[in-house]
Amino acid sequence: MWRARWTVVSLWLSQVARVTADNALRFYLVLLLYFAGDGHYRAGAWYLVATLLMWPAVLLAPFNGA
Repeated sequence: MWRARWTVVSLWLSQVARVTADNALRFYLVLLLYFAGDGHYRAGAWYLVATLLMWPAVLLAPFNGA
């Protein structure tokens, strides 16, 4: 019984860590683009990064399954 609970807790912690790492990467890239570019790139930094990080999930979704 305790083993099953610890398995679920460790799975939950690994998912939280993965989402946190994804968001940290996204924020890092946004800040990198924001401070490296001029006014035109600063306005679209968040949208560019969100689009680039979303494409692999969209393109590989048919291979991942329902």
